[in-house]
Amino acid sequence: MLRTIALFAVAFCVNGTASAEDYSAKLVGTWKLTKSEKLPAGAVTTWIFNKEGTASTTLVLKGGQEQIFAHRWRIEGDQLIITTKTGTAESTATGKIVKLTDKLLQVKDTKGADEEFTRLK
Repeated sequence: MLRTIALFAVAFCVNGTASAEDYSAKLVGTWKLTKSEKLPAGAVTTWIFNKEGTASTTLVLKGGQEQIFAHRWRIEGDQLIITTKTGTAESTATGKIVKLTDKLLQVKDTKGADEEFTRLK
C-alpha cells in the first residue's frame, strides 16, 4: 500500500511545452494529494519537493497513524522520476506530468490512474 502511494506520485503528466527546468522549478514546494484512486479512505498525503532533488512524503492514515518516506526525484522531459528507499529495498517509478501550474499538479501513473495535487506552499 505504501509502495503504491510512492509510485503514484511518480507518474505526473503536464500540458504544454515547458522544459524539464521549468517543471522542476514549479514542482518545488509542498503539495497535498486531493484526488487519487489509490489513496485509502480517510488518509491524507502531503509531498514536499526540494530544489536539490530530494522529497518527502507524509502519509497520515485514518486513525492518525503517520508514516514518512524519503525520496529522490528528477524530471526528464515531461516525465517525473521518483526513487524511494524503504529499508534495503529501492524502487523507482516514472510518470508523465499532465498539468502543472502554480496551484495544481495533475499526474497519470503508468497504469493510467489519475492523481491530483493542490499546492500548500
